[in-house]
Amino acid sequence: MGRTTSMWTVGLSMAALGVAADARADEQGERIRKAMDRLAPSIVRVHYSFETTKSSFRVTLEDSSGGSREKEGEGVCIGLVVNDAGLVLIGGHVFPDPYSRSSFSGMDFLGQSNSPPKNFRVVQPNGEMTPANLVARDEDLNVAYLQVDSAPPAWKPIAFDAGAALQVGDPFLVVTFLEKKYDYQASFDTGRVSGVAKGQVVRWLQNSVSPSGIGPSLAIGAPVVALDNAKLVGVIAQPRRAPPKEVESSGLNVGKSREMSFSVSLNQSTPQILPGSSLEAGIRNPVAIGGQKGWIGIEELQPLTKTLALTFKRDEGEGAIVSLVGRDSPAEKSGVLQGDLLAEVDGKDVEAKDEDGVRDVLTKIRKSAVGSTLTLKVVRGGQEKEIAVPVAAAPKSIYEAETFIDEVFGVTVKEITYDLVQRKNLDAEDQGGVIVQKVPIAGLFSLAGLQTDDILLGVNDKPITDIASFKAAVGVAKTERKKEVLVKLKRGADTRFVKIQPDWK
Repeated sequence: MGRTTSMWTVGLSMAALGVAADARADEQGERIRKAMDRLAPSIVRVHYSFETTKSSFRVTLEDSSGGSREKEGEGVCIGLVVNDAGLVLIGGHVFPDPYSRSSFSGMDFLGQSNSPPKNFRVVQPNGEMTPANLVARDEDLNVAYLQVDSAPPAWKPIAFDAGAALQVGDPFLVVTFLEKKYDYQASFDTGRVSGVAKGQVVRWLQNSVSPSGIGPSLAIGAPVVALDNAKLVGVIAQPRRAPPKEVESSGLNVGKSREMSFSVSLNQSTPQILPGSSLEAGIRNPVAIGGQKGWIGIEELQPLTKTLALTFKRDEGEGAIVSLVGRDSPAEKSGVLQGDLLAEVDGKDVEAKDEDGVRDVLTKIRKSAVGSTLTLKVVRGGQEKEIAVPVAAAPKSIYEAETFIDEVFGVTVKEITYDLVQRKNLDAEDQGGVIVQKVPIAGLFSLAGLQTDDILLGVNDKPITDIASFKAAVGVAKTERKKEVLVKLKRGADTRFVKIQPDWK
């Protein structure tokens, strides 16, 4: 009898646990539905166009549901209404990644366009599309702001909860929508915070949202809600890809090349949760964040990892290594050297044990006022040294460089900027020219043997010094329709000529 009673007790206990679990699931489901309803008036769909290069191949990207998504000139992303005047926030992932190596069509394998987005349109509640203008990009946070002429009455500006925060292990909800084949239905993703990246802007790490939103939902730029208290804490943002570095051993290896790297650096492409508080300045005045940036010419820094810290006799993260100083830059002229350990900037310690720390240091420099002076404390040969460096206006960067796609010859070219000259160890006179960024398979340039990173110097007898002269030169070639087109280029240290034989039919 006692045994039977015990078995009944266990059965009742397990049943009670099941009821409790069902209740918790019902409660969480209700929270999700309320959050989706609350945010629906603040979430909009943004369409944009981009140029593509025609080739013999159509490139499709397989999504996580087993379907395919063709990307041929039209993109879609999520947008957030952030004020009553019709200002819309989107993720910066829709802009070209200058370090992408895909050579097929107008999209790379993260779903990003290889040409700048244009013709932004925001979908209204009635389904009509309203034109939107690009107001500004925040390159540090990798977001952008669009402006529509008139905000529909149904739109409601999003409001981040003051003081809302997440901790490791906290559950969160991402409110978004599905792809076109699912009629852009409202949807959600859930996950838990896997880590915290501390710096000037605290970011919460997560693993539930994939890079560039590849999959059935489009999540980059989507709002994030803390499931425990239903507070709106921030948005999903994809960190801007860092310039690629050369791979070498973990020790300090000072070589001759200006492109050398002191350690292995991984591009952090996994989206992170950006707190709403970090977006306040951009929402108040988006034009200001896209304004003039400070520059001293420290083009690359590396984190002081545990291994490298032993070499410098310092603790991990106690400084950052100067791995590239721009030629003729304020930093070089002031005496900053490659291999210096940057310990302080204007009296504040540099903490950089990872790429997030490095990004914070470079952001601080970019936000310095043009015309001011930064006092850098560096460690060189075990000795500390203070160096005063004037802050100049930043030259155009590779992220801002103009891109042009020519469909007839099958090539994407980009103007050569100062930072590109430094990172690729080009000659100073190459700045202002154009460099081959993409050569689609079966295109004329590809068939003739042209390669990514070739610097174009001329087409027939027309010299190329910038994007405009390249457009003019290929335009003349198309008009003349000669049997042969002679392209002059520079590859590495060699100058060579390549013959192209177009079929003008």
